[in-house]
Amino acid sequence: MRFLSLFIFFAFYFANGQALDSGLVLCIPIQNNVKEAVFNRTIISFGYTLTNDRNGVPNQAIKFNGTTNYIEVDSFGFWLPEKEITISFWAKTEEVKSHFVCVMMPNNPNNRLSIVINYNHSGLKYHFWDVQNTGDGRLGVTPIYEDNNWHHYTFTNSYTSGEMRAYKDGILLERKYTYVSTKQGNRNLRIGKGDVPGSNFHGSIDEFRIYNRVLSQQEVTLLQKDFGCETIQDTTDTTTPTDTSNGLKPCNASQYYISPNPAFTSFTISGYPACNAQGTASLYNAIGQFIDKQYFKENKANFQTTGLASGTYFVRIETENGIFVRSYKVIIGLQ
Repeated sequence: MRFLSLFIFFAFYFANGQALDSGLVLCIPIQNNVKEAVFNRTIISFGYTLTNDRNGVPNQAIKFNGTTNYIEVDSFGFWLPEKEITISFWAKTEEVKSHFVCVMMPNNPNNRLSIVINYNHSGLKYHFWDVQNTGDGRLGVTPIYEDNNWHHYTFTNSYTSGEMRAYKDGILLERKYTYVSTKQGNRNLRIGKGDVPGSNFHGSIDEFRIYNRVLSQQEVTLLQKDFGCETIQDTTDTTTPTDTSNGLKPCNASQYYISPNPAFTSFTISGYPACNAQGTASLYNAIGQFIDKQYFKENKANFQTTGLASGTYFVRIETENGIFVRSYKVIIGLQ
């Protein structure tokens, strides 16, 4: 049994030679509360109820009432993967209605990203996966045969290969060949409601994930295992920031983002446009050895990664006074 457990562990973390947490830019595991577990992103609540998860464990999933409840991930549009993306989650629907699992808000018909399941469209049941628009960028699945049980859903889009996919419980439901993508910007990720009145999701959701890469069939299957999210522990500088010469306050722990991740030749740590990134960013390998240090200039710190061994690295951000702000995990060179 021990060897079987080890085999499952390594299969999960190194499916197709790649760690399954590689490229994970958002993960919301419900563990008695609602928090983003990878980068501690800010979540705004408009109401939900903690409920039993798929294993019957209390307070390990969230339930939306279908009328007023939903949550939003603040300013996630700055991190939104543009050309390669995977979104996965567990869901249990209470009814078939015109409701959304998620949508980028404000919704833009030419820069759209949204998912609906068990959607009532002219009397038929649909799953819809929309990227960029509802024409070439819509992958529709119908007829669908749903119940009120928990199911695992995964939706992928690759601009490189020109393919959209929809999975349920690890099984490919539908695919479509089209070249569509989204653009980053100052938008929120809304979970549990669409962009129109009456589009609130009626049901429960757990382990909502977004990757900046397309997961393979094997990885999609492995996502159904109970491994949770890879968590980075962040410590926020709680000192009162002072105004800078340009009138912007220094960025706090939730106002940085890293791109691309995984990185192959370079990556950049950036501050939000509404704040001023100051201080330094230092790169360390997985055993804590110092690799490189860069100073923030024009709200960015750039790292060249050519020549570095493939693997997991960490970036430590400090203020000009050496106060720790936060750490990031970055995957370099893994394909």
